[in-house]
This record gives sequence, structure tokens and C-alpha cells, in this order.
Amino acid sequence: MHGDTLAHVTRPLQCRVTANPSHATTDTPAHDATFPNTDDLCERCGYALTGLSAANACPECGLPLSESHPDRRRGLSWQHGTSLLTWLRTARDVLLRPRQAFDQMRLGPAKQGRRFMVLVALLVGLIWAGVAMLVPPFWPIRFGLAATGLVLIMCLIEAVGVTFWSRRKGHKMTFAVAQSVVGYAAIAWLPGALLCAKAWLIRDGYFIGRGWWLQLGSKSVLGSDLTYLLVVGTFASFWFEVLVWYGVRRVRYANQRPIAPEPN
Repeated sequence: MHGDTLAHVTRPLQCRVTANPSHATTDTPAHDATFPNTDDLCERCGYALTGLSAANACPECGLPLSESHPDRRRGLSWQHGTSLLTWLRTARDVLLRPRQAFDQMRLGPAKQGRRFMVLVALLVGLIWAGVAMLVPPFWPIRFGLAATGLVLIMCLIEAVGVTFWSRRKGHKMTFAVAQSVVGYAAIAWLPGALLCAKAWLIRDGYFIGRGWWLQLGSKSVLGSDLTYLLVVGTFASFWFEVLVWYGVRRVRYANQRPIAPEPN
């Protein structure tokens, strides 16, 4: 009798706690979660999921629908707080594990992605300002500003292009999401800038040695200033485009819910 009374008292309490959205986890979607919006799609194939439960699989491709639920996107480290440590963790994840990183990227305002991109551009500018302090004509401010501006312009052009072509193909890619993808993919410009700066300094007599890797940037190997700039610049551009491609592939059909503003 006592057990029946306790169960009678606790059952309504359990129902109220379960129904309270403030107790819902954002890491793993509940099995009874549904897709109420008319534009909810399977993240793999784009099949319409309106009204289906996250406990099911996609009728088109068989992907578990929990993998398409927006609540499973925990967010990159940088999206949980801006600090040197979260920046380094996000840079590592995007460079080394782009598929997993963009799978976890939280959709919404692009402010955090833009900040990440600006920091990358400033670091690239600092690298080239340092190079310009060692190499004639010694214009560190001009070199630094030019490098920073070039990265930002390239990223803006890429975000506009990604948005345009994604809409042409019927993807759910807004300009804000494209900015986030491009902003985090911009980390590829940093190793490219380091390699290009190394080549420039080697060409002008710095880091002279017998190792073959030290001679890759020498004028005798690359032939001319234009040649080595094109070689290393192409490498950085290719890496950047690969990261953008990964990002677009992982978010092109991603579902989005209204979320709280990103941390300042």
C-alpha cells in the first residue's frame, strides 16, 4: 500500500520534469523527439522528415534520424566560449578532423565564426609583418595589412559563392551558415602563410642548411619569386577549399532550431 501511494505521488512529478524543456539535454536527442518543421531534412540525402520521430531511420537512405536532429550538434569549442584554449582546440579539430568538427558545428548566428576568421587573418598579417621586418623593402605595416585584408576578402568571396551555389542546388545553406563554415575553414590560411613566409626567408638567405626541406623554398629550386608564391599559395588555397567542401557537405541539409545568442 505504501509503495502504491509513493508511485502515485512521484509519477506526476516525473511527468512534469520530463516535460520541462529546461531539463532536456542538447547532446543526444530524445528518442521521442520529432521533426515538426516543413523544411526538416535528412542530413545525408535531404529527404523530408516532417512529423517523423528521431527513433526511426530515414526512409530514403537508412540514416538514423537522431543523426539529423539539431540537438545533437553540441558546438565547437570556440562556440562555447572565446579563449586562447578554445581557439586552439577548434583550430586543431578543423584542421585534423574536419568531418567530425563540422558535424558538431552549431548552426545559428555567424558572429563566432567571423571572430575566428578575423583572428586567423590577423595572425597571417602578423606573420607577414614579421617577414617584412627582415626582408627589403622593409614595409611591415603594409605587408601585414595587405595579408590580413587578402584573407578577409577571400573568405567573403568564398561565403558569397557557397551561398549562391548551395541555393542553386537546393541546399539549406543561408549566408550566416556559409559564413560560419568559411570562418572556421579559414584556419587553412595559417599554415599556408607560415610555409610561404619560410620560403621567402630561405630565398633571402635565412635558415640555410643542407637538409632538402630547408632548400624547398630556395630560388634555385622554385625558379622565381612568382613561382614559389604560386606554389605555396595554391597549396593554401587547396587546403582552404577542401575544408570548405567538408563543411558544406556536413551542413547542407542540417536542421536548425532557434537557439540562444552565442557567448560574447
